[in-house]
Amino acid sequence: MSKLVDQIMERLAAIYGAQKVGAMYGDVNSEVLANVWETKLRQYPLQSVVSSVDGLCDSGTSWPPTLTELVDMIKQESINRAMSKPLALPDDSQCVDPARARALLREAMANMRKQP
Repeated sequence: MSKLVDQIMERLAAIYGAQKVGAMYGDVNSEVLANVWETKLRQYPLQSVVSSVDGLCDSGTSWPPTLTELVDMIKQESINRAMSKPLALPDDSQCVDPARARALLREAMANMRKQP
């Protein structure tokens, strides 16, 4: 099993118990599970994956998440993380003329609408 998926499964067992994790994933070939989960989870920032798994204790769910449920949590975490970054105005050396300032502002606004 991949190191990332192995660590996630260990955390899921610690949070939900080995019986529930085994009941959900015990019949799945561990190599296939690791490959599918690893391929999907590597598409997201590691910090968002870690934060989402760590947040499961507070989620109120009584069963471990499926991969699709975890991916939904990771997407939301990524959005929250992107939206919490402070915006900074460019310094004067970058704004030598109003047209340049407008272009920089348009670029910043466009980036705010994009989902990670």
